[in-house]
Amino acid sequence: MGVRNIATKLTAMRLCMLIMSVPRAIHSLQPSISRSRPIVGTVQAGPLEISSLGCGTWAWGNQLLWGYDTSQDDTIYEAYKAVRDSGVTVFDTADSYGTLQLNGRAEILLGQFERRYLSEKVESGNVDASAG
Repeated sequence: MGVRNIATKLTAMRLCMLIMSVPRAIHSLQPSISRSRPIVGTVQAGPLEISSLGCGTWAWGNQLLWGYDTSQDDTIYEAYKAVRDSGVTVFDTADSYGTLQLNGRAEILLGQFERRYLSEKVESGNVDASAG
């Protein structure tokens, strides 16, 4: 992978982190996001097809640098939903994404958000319940 490609992906991930850390910004973007088709492309990663853009979750639990508190979870979920609806399937997490008693919060939220997202898709009829 070339330096330009890496720089482009890092810039895109930083943008995604910004969107996730400032959930109000997502509200202004939502009208431009097509709910009928993803806007992010895919790439092959061995036998898997994944999104060509990933999203960082560092702000999901980091009180020290991002001012996170649990009252933001529903707003962060709305941003997560918009990112997933755009076609993003790759999320950058680490057990240290969270601080002090919230250590690992990003991974916990990602699991909760994905289960909720898929459940809402099944309930709305937008996904096959047997698809894993």
